[in-house]
Formats: sequence, structure tokens, C-alpha cells
Amino acid sequence: MSPMAHHSPSLLRAAAGLLVRAAAIIAAVALPVAAQETTMRSLVNEPGTWHPWTCGTISANELKLLGFTTADANAFKTRLKQIADVFRASPVWTPPLGVNPALTASLFGPSTNYPYPKGLKGQPLAGMILMGSFEHFEMIRTVDGKQQRERAVGDETVHIIIDVNSLPRGGGVNMLKDEEGEFSLDPVRTADVGGFPTYGDLLVITTNGRPIWTPVSRERYLKALIAARRPTAASAEVYIAAQQKQYDAFLTPEATAARQAKYRGAIDKVASKGAAAVEHERRYWERDEADQLAALKRGASRDPKISPLAGVAAGVKSAEDELATMSPADRGGPACLLDDRNDPTRSGLVAMGTPKCVPLVGKNPNFFDPLLPRSVPQIVIVHNFLGLAKRWKEGRPTGDKMGSLDTWTTYEVFNKTDWQKVAAQIGK
Repeated sequence: MSPMAHHSPSLLRAAAGLLVRAAAIIAAVALPVAAQETTMRSLVNEPGTWHPWTCGTISANELKLLGFTTADANAFKTRLKQIADVFRASPVWTPPLGVNPALTASLFGPSTNYPYPKGLKGQPLAGMILMGSFEHFEMIRTVDGKQQRERAVGDETVHIIIDVNSLPRGGGVNMLKDEEGEFSLDPVRTADVGGFPTYGDLLVITTNGRPIWTPVSRERYLKALIAARRPTAASAEVYIAAQQKQYDAFLTPEATAARQAKYRGAIDKVASKGAAAVEHERRYWERDEADQLAALKRGASRDPKISPLAGVAAGVKSAEDELATMSPADRGGPACLLDDRNDPTRSGLVAMGTPKCVPLVGKNPNFFDPLLPRSVPQIVIVHNFLGLAKRWKEGRPTGDKMGSLDTWTTYEVFNKTDWQKVAAQIGK
């Protein structure tokens, strides 16, 4: 993806995870019939050229909706550029070899700041920076014994994403949301990079000492769970009732007699073909009868072990009962989840400290400092880097192959970044 003057955040995020190798581009080029061989190699020592810096903005109406001014946006774009300059100064890119480096940015609009009418207290402007490298390569075609060489630069790569002033959610499993925002499992700290914690594929850089995530109450979890599952539970009730009605109708003497009459008619048609044909028809009828009965019985069942839909309905009822019987102290206590996927009737809530239970957390509504200008960076989240680490560990590619110098270079920049210099851009 070549840098452009403006990108929406959704398009940028989609592009960030996309990897279309230059080989795919070349494959689309029709080769002469007489071509005998085509090879490609990276030009690992060819001087690179920087893509121009661009920073997409959002409309004046969107800024107004979020409570910002054009001056706020311009000041924030300047701050994004200052953070990007830390990466631009990397010794890996001084000078760039074998790749064209790119640093581009964009501001986040209202959809990213959901629920924007309420939002987080003191929410500053938010945006992101994409960091990537585009590989130089040479295609060598041998046609009728003669070599044809063509140089090019790839136009797709994998970017590392740097979010600024956007709080990440926790673990994705069991994620729910309500009017206060998203919440999910408390993420596990996996390592430290440059003096800052990582949570899987998230590197979190903050300096204000405030927690990013705060506990979710038991009451909030149950209410969100009920709200999320109630529509499915209502549909399940309608379906189960319809199946029960069909099941009852199937068992009536009239329906049974009609099916038996149809069966006898089928027997009469094949009787002249002999006992084997009659026996085949009998077995077919009995199987069909049993299958219909079993399907209707299963559809009408309210046993969660038999019907997943019944499990959803029973689970909502169980959660409602659990919430109704909770004391005020229990309602306000932190939620800890021990998920039992084999029992959909249970909410998963257990006492805090229960072995293997995982606390639920949401974005800290008091993380941002409302006294700071709304264009000031207060948190930097780096992600999408783990996927690049595998090829990076193999070492810098040599010129006899192509297809990974771009990702190797981008990860090398990540690996050699002085994250304290990034932190120095925060809160000032």
C-alpha cells in the first residue's frame, strides 16, 4: 500500500495486516510464450528513497462532534510527526538500503471513539502512525537464451501500527460492551521491551502512572451478558415453541394415521416386486419416521445438553436470577470469570481468587489527564509486530532471494528503537 494523502482509520487498519508479495504482482504479468525462466532477487544494497510524510485528517464536523477544533487537530498532527521522527532517525534507515521506508499517519474519527457522546473523561485527540518498508527487487527473465532485467519496488507490505491516545481493550475472549464501552479478560503481561510492558502483540508506553484497565463490576458484566444474549434467547424461545407445536402435531392420532396410510400405499405399489422390495420400503419408512420424531423432539427440547438454543435461553434466565439475588456488595465487587463452555447455563462468574479465573477489565475512564492540552500524546500503543519477528530471527535476507527484506527491516527498526525517546514525547 503506497502512502496516500488521506486514509480512513478502518482502511488503514485493514491494510496494515495485508501482505501481498511482489511475486504476486509479477505473476499477473503475462510472460512471453518463449520465456524459459523467471527469477527474482532483492537488491539488498540499493539506496532507498523515503515516501513523503502524510497525515490524514478528519472533517470539521467530526472534530466538532468530538469537541475539538481545527487548531487542536493541527497541533496533534505536529505531535504525531515528532513521534514518527524518532523512528525516521533509526540507524537502520540511515541510510535506507534495499527498501523505501514509509511513515504515514491519520487521525481517528468519531467511530473509533465510541461511545463518542460520552467517551472517556478528558479524551484527547487520537490517531495512528503506520511504519513500513517497501522492498527493492529485480526480476530476471531468460527469453530465448537472453536475459531481460527489470527493477521495481514492491507496493504492498506489513506495517507496524503505533496508536496514540487510544486505549486498547483487554483480551479478545469473552469481550462484551455496553454504554460505557468494551470490556474483556485482563491481558497477561508477557515481556518488557525497552523498559515498557508488552501484552502479547501490544507494547504499552505511558508515563502518568495510571492504570490503563480497571476492574469491571459483577453487575456490569451480568447486565452486558444478558443484553448481548437476550435477542438470541428470545429467538430461541420462538423456535422451541414452534418445534413443540410441530412435535405435538406429529404425535396426534390423526397425523399418525395419515402417515401410516401413506406407508401402506407405498407398500402396495412395491408388493408386486417381491418381499425384498417390501422390506426395503418398511425400513425406509421406519427410518424416516424415527428421524422426523428425533429432530422435532430435539428442536422442542429445553435441555441445554440437547439443544444449544435451549442453553442460551436458560443461560439468560440464570444470569437474570443471579443478578436479582445479588447483594449490593456483590454487585459492586470485581468480576472474575471461569468460563465453562460445556455449561451454557452458567454466567462463569466466580469469587475473585478462584484458581484459573481471569478478572474482567475495561478501559480506565480516568486514565487521561483533563488538564493537559487535548493535542498532547498521553499513551502510545505499538502493535502488529509479533508477526514480523519470525523472519527477522532468520537474519537479514541476502540478494539471492526476495520477499522478506521489507518485513525484516521494519522489525529491525522496531527492535533498535530507543523507546525512552518515544516516551519523552508523552505528557508534554
